[in-house]
Amino acid sequence: MTGRPWPDFLLGLGIGAVLGLCYALGGAILLWPGLVLIALFVATGPWSARLGGALTGFGALWFTLLASITWTCAQEPACVQPDETFWVLIGAAFLLPGVILDLIALGHRTSNR
Repeated sequence: MTGRPWPDFLLGLGIGAVLGLCYALGGAILLWPGLVLIALFVATGPWSARLGGALTGFGALWFTLLASITWTCAQEPACVQPDETFWVLIGAAFLLPGVILDLIALGHRTSNR
């Protein structure tokens, strides 16, 4: 990979975050067009920075969403919240590989100097 991965990473991060928000609001119906967009996005350029950004954006949005929900419920004494372990694992399943791909893209950048 040549060049700087940051523009690709930031674009992927934005796409991943928007995709995560779409999935949170509309479910799988809004997820499938986004997955096609990410596939086209990754196929046309340096894939590790782009896919890493998209996975990181999606996972980070889910963790932020869960933290917001948990914080809001903790402020209300009458709030009863279901177990969120499954959704935390979904966020981690996207975030961890995204961070690994981000580190790979950064390593490729530093080795090409």
